[in-house]
Amino acid sequence: MGGEKEMGEEDEGSLGCFGSDGSKPVGPPTYGITVFDPVSGIWGRLDPVPKYPYGLPLFCQITSTEGKLVVMGGWDPSSYEAVRDVFIYEFTTQRWRQGKQMPGTRSFFAAGGFEGRVVVAGGHDENKNTLSTAWEYDISGDEWAELSRMSVRGW
Repeated sequence: MGGEKEMGEEDEGSLGCFGSDGSKPVGPPTYGITVFDPVSGIWGRLDPVPKYPYGLPLFCQITSTEGKLVVMGGWDPSSYEAVRDVFIYEFTTQRWRQGKQMPGTRSFFAAGGFEGRVVVAGGHDENKNTLSTAWEYDISGDEWAELSRMSVRGW
């Protein structure tokens, strides 16, 4: 992790979401992932997701399972187009790898991880239509399997 900080420590000159001179931000918002190490008591920012060096996909979902962090779906922060991207962060190696793309574009969806698998359900497609589909992603096998449809669209 780069840029490690003691708990409660701020970047010098940082004013939250404003620039160091107090100016309002310009351009699309950028996001990153900061994690807490409970053993050391240190917060650290993860390296950027490879395809998105200036932030995360907007409205992506982040979940974890078996010591891995999974970032998936959302909108490209430059084009605002829905994406199918899947990225897995391995805490043991402190590296990102790209996973198999989601079967379809999806944003504003529910996601949860358990025993090396991630379930995604509902949300919206690239045309903002609500979805009743659900899929399960096997992180180690890098494969998607369709689950039964939800009885109600969305989530």
